[in-house]
Amino acid sequence: MDLEVRYSRATPEKSLLDWLYLGESRYSKIAGPPLDVEIERLNGPRLRRLAQSMELVEQLKAWQARKKRYDLDLNVRENASDDE
Repeated sequence: MDLEVRYSRATPEKSLLDWLYLGESRYSKIAGPPLDVEIERLNGPRLRRLAQSMELVEQLKAWQARKKRYDLDLNVRENASDDE
């Protein structure tokens, strides 16, 4: 935690949900979050809690389902870095 900062900052979980919201909004030209996000590095309970409070539970579940299909795709796996 950076104690020198005197203003609220978004968490990675909140940022992902904001991106998801903007990507699904008909008023925004922003594309939704990419599927190569390392979601396992995010705090799952916080992500679910924020999704519920932002009323984005269904959108998050749909994105996670797309991501899972992406992660399991053989072409994607063959192109993945060996650093994992």
